[in-house]
Amino acid sequence: MLKLNDDEREVSFDSLSEMTADDARVSETLAQLLMAEQTESFDEALAQADSCLNALRLMKLDRHIDELSSEIAEAERAGESEKRDRLSMELLELSKQRGGFLTQAQVNKNVH
Repeated sequence: MLKLNDDEREVSFDSLSEMTADDARVSETLAQLLMAEQTESFDEALAQADSCLNALRLMKLDRHIDELSSEIAEAERAGESEKRDRLSMELLELSKQRGGFLTQAQVNKNVH
């Protein structure tokens, strides 16, 4: 959404689909949004938008964690212990961020 906004393009289902065509999970989320019931108030629409953004952020974090896990395995196979250790620390930090993000999302969900 930010990229579309930066490019001064309309944020719509079509533009979001085009921007996220290579990610099946995002495409599925967009389809669910399209089928979702219309919200009755601005606050509900805002909460729904926040929920969607949080889902996208979580998917991005998950993708980065998966990529790091692969890089760690490659470094391990190549005997690059320093690289493996550095990537492992980065993975640990991302996992902590993910845990904090999930906790915050749960708190926000309970508030709404």
